Amino acid sequence: SGGRSSAKMAQNILERMERLTAKEIMDVSPDIVSYNTCLNAWAKSSSEDALVMAERLVQHMKDQYSIVGNIDAKPDVITYNTLLTAYGRRSSRDEDALQRILEILADMEEQYNSGVDETMRPSAITYNNAINAFAKSTVAGKAKQAQMILESMKRSYDSGNLDAKPNLFAFTSVMNACAYTKGDQDETLEALKILWSTFNDLCDNASDYGGPNHVTYITLLKALRDLMPMSNERDEIIKKVFQRCIRDGEVNQKVLVILKSALPLDDFRLITGSDSISRDSIPADWRRNVHKRHKV
Repeated sequence: SGGRSSAKMAQNILERMERLTAKEIMDVSPDIVSYNTCLNAWAKSSSEDALVMAERLVQHMKDQYSIVGNIDAKPDVITYNTLLTAYGRRSSRDEDALQRILEILADMEEQYNSGVDETMRPSAITYNNAINAFAKSTVAGKAKQAQMILESMKRSYDSGNLDAKPNLFAFTSVMNACAYTKGDQDETLEALKILWSTFNDLCDNASDYGGPNHVTYITLLKALRDLMPMSNERDEIIKKVFQRCIRDGEVNQKVLVILKSALPLDDFRLITGSDSISRDSIPADWRRNVHKRHKV
């Protein structure tokens, strides 16, 4: 799994099914599940030509549908979500891959919004894949781009696309893009603004999207530690965030690790009552909700 051999094997099986059907030897015409399974193999492949093969397969599916007339080969939302995954795996330093992700997303939105093809309805997975690709990248302006995709996700949901309902993963991924922003003062300042805007949006709409969890707080604390210059103001903000984390019952060891690295030791002792970052040192009420929701 992850190598070229697995994907090539899936491709060979798919092509054999098509040949057997074309020669009327056996009726084993590939359906959308068959094509998407092969595409998923290429998406997970570490082969250098994986993206080329994935794009070629999607084009082949289109041709099978529009030219050959195989209605079961028509690409669907899973097809494009898988293609997004393929590009997302290679997006960390590849601006062309990130641009292609935006093109795929825009194409899906256009087909769905125009009524041309409602099966191209972008889902939460679609938007999450795109946001996460930018969050993991090292390109300039990634926090702003991740925020813009989240805004598109919210608009789609507000317009009636219930499959695109924003979730905790989407908000936390945007915050993650902020936390790992590198650049000049202007870019870090923009990342800070986006960080707070995204966190406040999540908290204000907790009944719709789900409130912050321990991963959200870890991301927020890390971002404040790394993006803000050392100062009393930063320390006070971090302490207020931790107090909110306590109130939400989302304190775990990783939260304490980040907190200890972000505050002077005396402040850490004062706010936690201990030097320890062990699980046993965390009051039960502080961690009551840590395992009650799915992790992001």
